[in-house]
Amino acid sequence: MPATADNLDGTKIILGPGKLYADVAVPAAGARMTLSSGTPDSTENANAKQLGLTVDGSVITFGLETQDFGSDELASPHFSRIINTPVTIKAKIIQIMDFTNVLKYLMPQAAYSTAAGYKQMALGGQSAITTYSFALIAPTVEDPTKYWVAHLYKAYNKNPFSFSVTRADQASAEIELMGLAIATRTTDPVGNFWQQI
Repeated sequence: MPATADNLDGTKIILGPGKLYADVAVPAAGARMTLSSGTPDSTENANAKQLGLTVDGSVITFGLETQDFGSDELASPHFSRIINTPVTIKAKIIQIMDFTNVLKYLMPQAAYSTAAGYKQMALGGQSAITTYSFALIAPTVEDPTKYWVAHLYKAYNKNPFSFSVTRADQASAEIELMGLAIATRTTDPVGNFWQQI
């Protein structure tokens, strides 16, 4: 009988660095974001902003919450159903003094404004959450001219925006971008994860 072939391929791994972008365009149903040299195409993503430096990259979580159903006659569940599929991107952001390109996208509890001589985040009084489309983009190991993308169409930072001020180290803020479903999209309501080939 023939043996099953091994599947050992060191090029099918994920190795950064990646870049995290905010305010990218949401593609039409069944489509993907257009890239240009590994970044969001500036024509189709005119408002896109790269969120700058991170402490140690990003973490993507494709969550799965299930409910198991059992019976008195069986010692193990006989059926499981998906209840929730949360998708998040986490990072520790360093460029937190960038009010225009970073803070305005990561503080849904505040309102960004600017005028002559200042930029600010007005705190308090917010009830609605402002969401943006976020994408994490990185080159593939197999072909560094090709990229993979984790794209959340509608998301917000659910973490409190907290940072330390100390002489010993640079400040960073830990974010967790929570993807929300767009009810009108049936096949990809939260986003997509894809690679160029």
